[in-house]
Amino acid sequence: MKTIASNPATLGGRLREERQRLDLSQALLAGKVGISRISQANYESGKRSPDTVYLSAAFEAGVDVGYVITGKRSAAPDFYRMSAAFVLRSLEKRTGFAEDVLSFVIEAIADAAAAGWMADGLDMPTDDADGAEFDEWLPLADVSALISALNENARLLRDIFAVIHDTLAFNPSLRLAGGKRLAAVVMLFQAFRSAGEVDRVVVENAIRLAAP
Repeated sequence: MKTIASNPATLGGRLREERQRLDLSQALLAGKVGISRISQANYESGKRSPDTVYLSAAFEAGVDVGYVITGKRSAAPDFYRMSAAFVLRSLEKRTGFAEDVLSFVIEAIADAAAAGWMADGLDMPTDDADGAEFDEWLPLADVSALISALNENARLLRDIFAVIHDTLAFNPSLRLAGGKRLAAVVMLFQAFRSAGEVDRVVVENAIRLAAP
């Protein structure tokens, strides 16, 4: 397959460069931010310009939005690394969880932390951010419930994340980022824990209620 080179002189080129840095396809990044692959391609080609809603969601997905807009790298905290450490500390020496469900959990916590950090106006310190400051950016009750759900039924939790991802990917008009996604996962786990199975219709209705 022919690889299209990024042009760092344009916003779309820098956006493509960031997606490639994260090792994501256009479809995967589009799914994370709640748009269609075609819209992502249009942003990268310069046919359309991304709006602030997209840029906020892209930031939560790990994109260096400051670089995309200005061409200069930002010094934002590494939320993925901090979230990975947070989850691993919570799990301590527990083993046996599938890699994909751990990735889902870490990503959800990172998204929520990024949203909290942005809500503070990007003025939190970026050095030594692994400690108490990280907790301040998180909805700790939902994080605690998420870790408990992981310990209780990792398979069900994985299925909930997967259905949410699929629902957002196939419904580009729906967006569920940051703390809202974390809260929805916790709520849906409580709803499905007795049956032990995920109801796709219930998930889609819940997302439609929670999405802006």
